[in-house]
Amino acid sequence: MERVGVAVAGFQHPNAYEYTRLFSEAPEARLISVWDDEPPRGQKAAQRFSTTYAAAYESLLRSRDVEVIVVASGLSSRAELAERGLEAGKSVLCEVPLAPSLEGVDRVLRASRKTRGRFQPCFPLRYSPAAVMGREAVQGGKVGGVVAVTATDRVAAPLEAEASSGAAPAADLLYLVDLLRWYGRSEAKMIYAMPVNGFDENLGRQLGFLAIARFASGMIGSIDASRCGPNAGAPRERLGLEVVGTEGLILLDALSQVIRVQSRGAAQGLLSTHLWGCDLRRELIRGFLAYARGSEEPRADALDGRQALEVALAVHRSASEGRPVSLPLGPKQSH
Repeated sequence: MERVGVAVAGFQHPNAYEYTRLFSEAPEARLISVWDDEPPRGQKAAQRFSTTYAAAYESLLRSRDVEVIVVASGLSSRAELAERGLEAGKSVLCEVPLAPSLEGVDRVLRASRKTRGRFQPCFPLRYSPAAVMGREAVQGGKVGGVVAVTATDRVAAPLEAEASSGAAPAADLLYLVDLLRWYGRSEAKMIYAMPVNGFDENLGRQLGFLAIARFASGMIGSIDASRCGPNAGAPRERLGLEVVGTEGLILLDALSQVIRVQSRGAAQGLLSTHLWGCDLRRELIRGFLAYARGSEEPRADALDGRQALEVALAVHRSASEGRPVSLPLGPKQSH
């Protein structure tokens, strides 16, 4: 079987390097080229992965060898790059958030619906075997009717890493919101949120949130997206769900398959954490390549990326204004 030609557009987000490595290692893919709006950064990435550097994004769009474009650029340009990739007939895998506002995401959504390109946002937790098993149990009625779901993402990454990522203020919430929507198969109708962990003046962002969401189905979702403390050698301290049903309970911890090592000379602190379980991003890459070939359905689409961002924006607005926020957001609230 001929391998799928892949190009990576943008390296401002740190996940770009992981995606590039995984695509270069995938037996069903071949890395054709990379591009970045800052040539020195793009050229350095090309050298690192032994591939060519494209001087212009247009050359990736015109290349017949490039079938897949991975967009991991700065937030302000992601929607434009994804939209242009789709219009050129490419399959596009895009880092989340897709844009800083719903207006930008809606452009991607329209392009994904009217072009022959395939699009998928990066929600790797949908490829977690544990998360899939939990969702199947919920959808199969094994816990009865879902009453409430608590989603927890306690970030422990250093602030400097987030500052250079180009992530939106709502980025910490997107995985949690997506899990709630994915499990509940329903849309949020009301959000009430409170800020926690303080406001970082250098980053210009609130560091954490606690939120309650009421869904159209009647399900109550609780969101804990809080910073748990200084870096302990792991990007997250906990990422999971607690599903309360009328006939049962599901506890999910997506990061429990780890080895924690304590040593005196650790470069990033006394405690380092090493995942040994399922590589979720590798599974995301595998699934997306199968989707690009037309042999597998995507586990998330542009609408999922849009709805997750809308809820995250509502969380920020509610925390800022100290009041509940109704969904969907109006035009003036979608930024």
